[in-house]
Amino acid sequence: MKTALRCLVVAALVCPSPSMAQVPGETFDALVAKVVDGDTIDVRRAGGHATIRIRLDGIDTPERGEPFSSAATRFTRAESFGRTVRVRGTDVDRYGRLVARVTREGADLSVSLVRAGLACVYRKYSRDPLLLRAEAEARSAARGLWGTTPQPRCVEQAR
Repeated sequence: MKTALRCLVVAALVCPSPSMAQVPGETFDALVAKVVDGDTIDVRRAGGHATIRIRLDGIDTPERGEPFSSAATRFTRAESFGRTVRVRGTDVDRYGRLVARVTREGADLSVSLVRAGLACVYRKYSRDPLLLRAEAEARSAARGLWGTTPQPRCVEQAR
């Protein structure tokens, strides 16, 4: 019994979780295995079996049950599920998720969600001019989140 416990402890120390094994700044190609919600996906590196949970960098989509949450999740699924994407890690969040910019065929998923009016720029963590421009376009066109009253939580935070 003690030997088994020692083995488990050693394995936990030697084999970090898939997200923790990722280094911010690293870029890699991966297959999107699952869309958790509008701004969270699970990917699998080529030839790998473990999934890596990714939090899309620089944006915030409505939480489950809020207006446009389902639309944001559907958009992310349509743009990425089952497809190969390029992941560029920027950070690891407090939940152990790799925060990353995700692109497919050159299109940045964070920018696409914001431009469609399905996400806000997460200003606490990002001042990316591409995201800010995409949000300004969505606002002026009253797309998605920006065309509703009352406006969802993330829109209030974006002001």
